[in-house]
Amino acid sequence: MDKSVLRCSPALSKVLTSPANKRRYWSLSDSFLKEFPHKGFVPFECENGLNGVALVDDSISPPIRIVQYGSTETPNMVYVKKKLSEATKFREDLAATRQLDIERGSAFRLINDGGDDLPGLAIDIYNDYALIQTYTASWTNFVSSISKVLLNEWEIGKGRKIKGIYWKKRLRDQPQIVKHYAGEKVEGPFIEIIERCGGLPIDDNSGVGGVDGLETKILVDFNDRNGTKLFLDQRRNRRYLADLLCGPLITEKPDEEGFKLRDAILKTQKNPLENSQQFHRKYMDEYRKLTKKNLFEKDEKKKGDYKRFLNLFAHTGVFSLSIAARGHKVATTNVDISEDYLDHMKRNFALNDLPMKFHKLAGSDVFAYFDKLEKYRDRYDLVLIDPPTLLKSSRFGLWTSKRHYRDLIEKVAPFVKRGGHIVAFVNTKNVREETWLNKLGFGPEESFEQKEQKSKPSPQETENEEEKDKPTPLEGWLKVANLTQDVDFRYKEEDERFSRYLKGIVLKK
Repeated sequence: MDKSVLRCSPALSKVLTSPANKRRYWSLSDSFLKEFPHKGFVPFECENGLNGVALVDDSISPPIRIVQYGSTETPNMVYVKKKLSEATKFREDLAATRQLDIERGSAFRLINDGGDDLPGLAIDIYNDYALIQTYTASWTNFVSSISKVLLNEWEIGKGRKIKGIYWKKRLRDQPQIVKHYAGEKVEGPFIEIIERCGGLPIDDNSGVGGVDGLETKILVDFNDRNGTKLFLDQRRNRRYLADLLCGPLITEKPDEEGFKLRDAILKTQKNPLENSQQFHRKYMDEYRKLTKKNLFEKDEKKKGDYKRFLNLFAHTGVFSLSIAARGHKVATTNVDISEDYLDHMKRNFALNDLPMKFHKLAGSDVFAYFDKLEKYRDRYDLVLIDPPTLLKSSRFGLWTSKRHYRDLIEKVAPFVKRGGHIVAFVNTKNVREETWLNKLGFGPEESFEQKEQKSKPSPQETENEEEKDKPTPLEGWLKVANLTQDVDFRYKEEDERFSRYLKGIVLKK
């Protein structure tokens, strides 16, 4: 055997090859770090002949990631190009089944860490640009070659290509540095991308596909130190919340004025079926203008007709933007301690010609803002909670999603109307979904259907020690759904704990 190949110890071999688990491990804890002679890509071979390559770096979590099984050849550009091709095909298949928008102007994740067999590496596409993100120094020497492939060889869908590359180093305990790396530079401080409200563009031939064809414009900032001012992984959840709050899209069942407008535009088309996409976009653009006029001019004095949405830890308010851009009658309150993010929210609303009249911005510590909610006795149809994993609050002190999430939900619950919802997210690899849900009192067994049919517990069930140890569900609340990251944020089922980092729960009062 090649001396450069690590011979696994019996303990490590047992973990990697144990048939009892009926699964392969793709991540290992730091307890095995002493087994590996150095950082970087390390080929290994177990006692029973199973071999592979691990990425070892104690600055990432988890510190040992399995790159591949079945070969001890460390990654090179042949391997990377193969994985880029497979990742592209996977997302093209998602687009073909109407699950992902890869058309020009959209934004999506092309490479998602270990889900695409490239742990420690992520590549996002934003309109005409790619953002390469390296979470470990092991990929540094690949960035130049990857950039050349993306600029000169890569395309997706109907010939979509990119024209510029940016690179962000996201190494632990180091400043997140982003720089233009290759190709054209972005003109101005932001990149404009499109998020289609129905999720997909209209099909060129049939005129079907996207639910409505409305396009929300969003500004992306590569220079934001914490990201890009847009959470790509929440794209599908934004559409879910809009439906949850306001029901079906207003454009699915146009009113009488909408039908008149559609017929008028149809008369101007020589052959609408040949140009269905252009017609639909024109129709929806005009219909949205009509909707805005109805909502913001005729109904100015009818605030009570509006659904009320409280967006806590609002970031740049894209959840609120997505709902408002669909023409829904909604009034939002957006609370975030960062004035920079709230200013960016204003830019996005202005870009979409949406007035801010019914959209309040509160630059505040969320826990301190609860005092105002109590003072004015505000009640909402939907409350979104999407906090950072750890934060320091002047009112709460040190708050962590792992230990204090239940406290936050209990604090929010009184501000929700009867029949309203709380949608809560946790974004971390360090908390298992079942653990988080159990701490909230809504474990997997507490589904909506089961609770609907659940009778009073028997004495034997009441005496069950496991039941005694579980937190009780919030009184008067039902869990109706679980949410997670969008489909392009691919993960291996065997590595779900670490790769499916975004977990969400929907509660109904």
